[in-house]
Amino acid sequence: MSKLKVDQISKATGASPAIFTLPAADGTADQHMKTDGSGQLGWSTPPAAATNAPAFSVCTNAVTAITAATNVKIVLDREVFTSTSGCFDPTTNYRFTVPAGQAGIYVIHAGINFLMASSSTTSNIQTMLYLNGAEHGTSDSVITNQANITNLTVEGTWMLDLADGAEIELWGYVSGTSTQYNGNATLQKTHMSGFKLIGV
Repeated sequence: MSKLKVDQISKATGASPAIFTLPAADGTADQHMKTDGSGQLGWSTPPAAATNAPAFSVCTNAVTAITAATNVKIVLDREVFTSTSGCFDPTTNYRFTVPAGQAGIYVIHAGINFLMASSSTTSNIQTMLYLNGAEHGTSDSVITNQANITNLTVEGTWMLDLADGAEIELWGYVSGTSTQYNGNATLQKTHMSGFKLIGV
């Protein structure tokens, strides 16, 4: 078996052929060869594949009453999944917190499944996204006759530019009385989810 040993390779075409100097040692598995733009070749490890993380999906376990005409924080006490440990608090504050070093553009989706008494009451119902303790975005619906609609989910989707430590919470509002939001031990009824966008 014949071997060809060279330290440099010269480009055959062009008025001034470029000379490429090969690296002295072999690279490691899966590395790529790169140039410094001046003819010196070397080895480079490709970046790890990007992922839409942090990401989370949470919901509520139980049917819970809502005080009429009052903004109420929704108790999201069941984690369906979280990609980053500790990014969502399901026991005390029921909020998503952007981990350190993970600032960026996030997509947040939420929906509240409202259960209302069978009456002719006119009600305004709202699903609200809170950012850092203040209302940031709202999806709402007005029911003119609760006797006809007693179970309704109001959903919203928001794209947010979030800093490290930013806090996201789900809140609800109903102007009528005898209202609850729906939860279940296995089904995702009242819920919130989100993830960080790649390459934005």
